Formats: sequence, structure tokens, C-alpha cells
Amino acid sequence: MSMSPTHLHSDEWEAAGSGGGGGNHQCYNETEPIEGEGHHGRDMDPAFAGGLEALVARLGARGVAVRVLNVTQLSEHRKDAHPSVHRRQWHPPTEAQVRARARNPSSDADCIHWCLPGVPDVWNQILYAHIMSS
Repeated sequence: MSMSPTHLHSDEWEAAGSGGGGGNHQCYNETEPIEGEGHHGRDMDPAFAGGLEALVARLGARGVAVRVLNVTQLSEHRKDAHPSVHRRQWHPPTEAQVRARARNPSSDADCIHWCLPGVPDVWNQILYAHIMSS
């Protein structure tokens, strides 16, 4: 598996014309995925991805079968699937905590973890299908 993408910089998709309204609100109030083709966030390094593909090809040439589930590319467009200001830490947030986090989403929104059920379940389903078909 590759690295899970984050959506910490809303200017990445706003510059592409997919909404937001300016400022770095991270993933706060995002309700739609990024629709533009070819979107790559700051955390996505095309050189690393190319190097990984080359490594898998070299290993394959030596008879070592390796498959990589690229969850980075698979999940890059899902800026809407994070808990944002509604994140839970031990207990559900109170309404006052949510309002306080919403006032400063650039530092209080959780745009790294994923909501469940959701994106990680898709990764697991793909991995399970691969294991069962092997």
C-alpha cells in the first residue's frame, strides 16, 4: 500500500476551480470530491510514484511478483471524507467545541484521518478482493 493522502491545503483544489471561497480552510465544509482529472496534492510526489513503478517492474523481471495498492492516487480526490471539525477525541465533540473549531478550521480541522465507514473500507475491499482472487 502507498501513503494515505491528506487534504491540508485547500488552495490545491480551489486553484483548479473546484470551490471553497479562498483562504486555507483545509477540508472544512467540503461536501464534494475533487472532480478535476490529473489532480495531485502536495503530498503526492510523482517522482516517488514513478520510482515505485520502476522498482516493481525490476522485481517482476527477476521473478518476484509484487503488487502495490496505490491508495494515494485512489483517495486523492476525496477531500470531503475527513472528520474536519467534527473529529472525535475520546468523546464526541460538544456543539460548542464544533463551533469553536469551525472559527479556525486552518488549525482545528482534522484533514488527515478518514470518516468510517468510508474511504478506508474501499481500500480494505480492494485488498480483500485481491487476496481472494490470488
